[in-house]
Amino acid sequence: MGFGAASLSTVSITALLSRWFEHHLIIAIAFAYATMGLGVMLFSPLVESLSEEFGWRQSYLMLALIGVIGLPMAWLLLRLRADHGNPVIHQRLAESGRSNPLESSVGVGDALRTFEFWGLAWVYFMTGVGSFTVLLQTPAFLVDMGYSTSFAAKIYGTIGLFAPAGIIGITVLSRRYGQTPMILLSYSLSFFGVLCLLGFERSPMMFLLVLFVLLYGGTLGCRASAISTLASMFQRSCLGPDLRSNYHC
Repeated sequence: MGFGAASLSTVSITALLSRWFEHHLIIAIAFAYATMGLGVMLFSPLVESLSEEFGWRQSYLMLALIGVIGLPMAWLLLRLRADHGNPVIHQRLAESGRSNPLESSVGVGDALRTFEFWGLAWVYFMTGVGSFTVLLQTPAFLVDMGYSTSFAAKIYGTIGLFAPAGIIGITVLSRRYGQTPMILLSYSLSFFGVLCLLGFERSPMMFLLVLFVLLYGGTLGCRASAISTLASMFQRSCLGPDLRSNYHC
């Protein structure tokens, strides 16, 4: 499951969308990442209800069937040769004399020898560790405090409800105020949300839990789209010096 999730996650999404979008790439990536929050919102309460009604074995089989239903969509993308990218962008590249990413000799080995690659990898790795360490422990934390599994699943799903709004909102604001200030703001809000959850343990006032859901859920995943966009710009910057200024911006 880990291998499958990673294969369908950030690298594949960024590589595919960067071949179809140019000026609105960060918006496209934000909408794609927002589906993660929608999935959490929909499936977390669903799985909890199915497990109570049918047991975890039958619940896993039902989820597997949902995955099988998605296979025709992947087959359709394969048949449409979606990985070839947007022909309009290909034409612009040809007219400007720039290299086509699909035809470029830039590979993983070239990226591994750059400081920017390791910087982006480290930021994304630490962000993922910090975010999901808190997120995955939240239902268990609430159950240990005496709340029902149904309540914990609903809180987990509500966090996913606010994630798409946060991802798209932070992305739109970053286009106006700059990526760096908005990314720093999102980290600060996430940190304050965790403090609210710690305060909820000491003094179980519901408004602290609501603040945690709003602040942490609203910033969950919003850095991923920005980092993926930077990675895409980095890839393009390797194709020609004329794009390096865009990458550093």
